[in-house]
Amino acid sequence: MPARWSPPRPSSLAGQIPGATALLGLAQDAVHAAMTTPLLGPTLAFTQEEMARVESIIWRQIRHRMDSAARPRPGALVVSVDGAPQQPDDERLEAEPAAILGQLLASSVEQGSTRARFGIFCAVLRELQPDEARILAALSDGTEYAVVHVAARARGLGATGPLLLENACTVGQAAGVALPECVAWYVSHLQRLGLVRIGPESARLEDTYQILLTDAVVREAQESSPGGKVIRRSLRISPLGDALWVACQASPRSG
Repeated sequence: MPARWSPPRPSSLAGQIPGATALLGLAQDAVHAAMTTPLLGPTLAFTQEEMARVESIIWRQIRHRMDSAARPRPGALVVSVDGAPQQPDDERLEAEPAAILGQLLASSVEQGSTRARFGIFCAVLRELQPDEARILAALSDGTEYAVVHVAARARGLGATGPLLLENACTVGQAAGVALPECVAWYVSHLQRLGLVRIGPESARLEDTYQILLTDAVVREAQESSPGGKVIRRSLRISPLGDALWVACQASPRSG
């Protein structure tokens, strides 16, 4: 059975970081409670050494944040004692990624699920193009759209060659995008961000598939490899995309 954990004495450094002592205290209390719970204590691998190791990592990052705060940000001019401007040295520039990581680790202690979800939504939205936002709006009501891939001709019987075109879709026309020729790229990007989901062929979209095969981008891909294969798929908004859309509608609008 792991040894009973006793909290270390507060470090003088904690007083220099707002909320640091309280945050570490909460973590320590949680570990102590887990270790002393009859049902959980014997099965948990927490030891005093493990807690000390984790605490050491946290303090190291907090110290790094303090050191970074005292340094000028990369790209800023440093003024010497005589008032002459100087360029920051390479060491300060290289410390920036570590400072960012330190901030992320410190923020992870404070954030809850709501704040974490908000951060993901903001990060995703910053990556979207205006046309992609229109596609997301078109998908927001749950409508399903036809998608086709075009694969090159393969030598083996029944084999499929490499894809010449991926994610050509009718959603661009419905969304009224400015660049219809980029719809396949938009859909692929939205898929990488996890906002849309590519599903199997949908029988109820038969007429839409026929229309999509007349699209200039699809015809060009077929003509580049005579005898190539058309693969039918479908497009819907994903659970993440739906959650993002709902959250944006619930947020108060400026103006």
